[in-house]
Amino acid sequence: MEASVFEGVEVSSRDMPMDEQLARRARRRFRLLLDGGSLALFAIFLVRLLPVLLEINPTDSTWQGDFVDAVVNQGLIAYLGFVMLHVASFIQPSNDRLRRRLRFVRRLAVLAVVGYVLTVGLQLSSTIGEFTSAQSNKAKYLDQGARLSEIRESLQGASSVQDLNVRLQSLLQPGLTAEQLNQPLPQLRKSLLKQNDLDQQRLNNLITKNLEDVNSFGSVISRIGSALGWAFAFAAGAVPWGSHSTLVERTRRR
Repeated sequence: MEASVFEGVEVSSRDMPMDEQLARRARRRFRLLLDGGSLALFAIFLVRLLPVLLEINPTDSTWQGDFVDAVVNQGLIAYLGFVMLHVASFIQPSNDRLRRRLRFVRRLAVLAVVGYVLTVGLQLSSTIGEFTSAQSNKAKYLDQGARLSEIRESLQGASSVQDLNVRLQSLLQPGLTAEQLNQPLPQLRKSLLKQNDLDQQRLNNLITKNLEDVNSFGSVISRIGSALGWAFAFAAGAVPWGSHSTLVERTRRR
């Protein structure tokens, strides 16, 4: 049974006007909705990060990019939970349990701010790693492409099956099999040129995919900007241990 004290006299909720009782019940229900919703959103945020965290590999540029992408994309969920907890505490400021939870979450928000700032460095590291890997793969694919061109020229320029066999071995390619040595040159040339075309097509696909795997400049800037934005958003409500002011308030005073 709720009660309040007014001018030193304890007043039972039953003695309150019906409108005030209904307003209290509505505020309590709304507070419970916000309180429970904030906990659910925090849980959803962690669950959505779990797949990336289970595959943790901080030195891998691909994992770094996936982690930054997940943290940035799910930031709205965590921030909504953060805001909902503030609103719930504002609606019922006398709820001690809710106030303690809000203080605890505002302390944890400092870690969120630091984490989002660190993701900027993680994104830069991921971008550099992806670019270096792409450049290495590009050089390898170009070398393979040059080798395929040399093989194609040997196939087209051979005057006999034996000449073709010698040309292939000079390019450090496997020699012709006994079955191939017994085939007519036109037929053998046609089949080997067809295989060369297929190898070139596969190589072209690898070159295209290699370029697609590198994040565009706009995508990198978008991730970095989003990470800094979420860092500022949480800083507006984050309170360091031993302080009563948010990080934004402390920064403005300096």
